Amino acid sequence: MNKEEETKSGKQAVPWMKWLKRLFLVLVAVFLARYFYKNYDAYKNLDLSINWGVFLLAVLAYFIYKITLSTLWHYLTVLTGCAISLPKAITAYLYSILGKYIPG
Repeated sequence: MNKEEETKSGKQAVPWMKWLKRLFLVLVAVFLARYFYKNYDAYKNLDLSINWGVFLLAVLAYFIYKITLSTLWHYLTVLTGCAISLPKAITAYLYSILGKYIPG
């Protein structure tokens, strides 16, 4: 959608929102890095081993599960007559999951 179409549809692009999202991601990364750096000694002494094959399989299964849920949500939008494209449906669904956890 170009700027002319956005103006016609009543939607106004918010240019600072893109930078706010990036800033938020950077702040989260800095917070996590700082947290793990301060607690490095506690983690260093843990006897922990990860079976990477099982871990990657679990991550893949979770990813497929979330994509399946988002395609079901997309199908519901088709049934109700307000269909949106599949990539937009996946993006919206995954953002809605974040919305459940950020406020709390």
